[in-house]
Amino acid sequence: MELTVLGGFGVNKTVALERIPDAGETVSGGLFTQRPGGKGSNQAVQLALLGISVNMVTAIGQDDFGQVGRQLWLGKRVGNAGVVEIAAGLIG
Repeated sequence: MELTVLGGFGVNKTVALERIPDAGETVSGGLFTQRPGGKGSNQAVQLALLGISVNMVTAIGQDDFGQVGRQLWLGKRVGNAGVVEIAAGLIG
């Protein structure tokens, strides 16, 4: 069986703080992390981890974040022949 997932990819950026800021307050510091995500990409990766042959169809930027997706899919054995790269300034 081979499946194709049409969906999104993104890089999630998160800051974990020691406490929730009060209304209007700016809190700095904390632990900053970046991790690959996107509903479609997450589904494709999970299918691949289950041993299912899967292809991803999406658009990514020609930047470091787009390369995060390519590396993820390569490492998880998700086909990415359906992934197109869009030049900077043409996405959203």
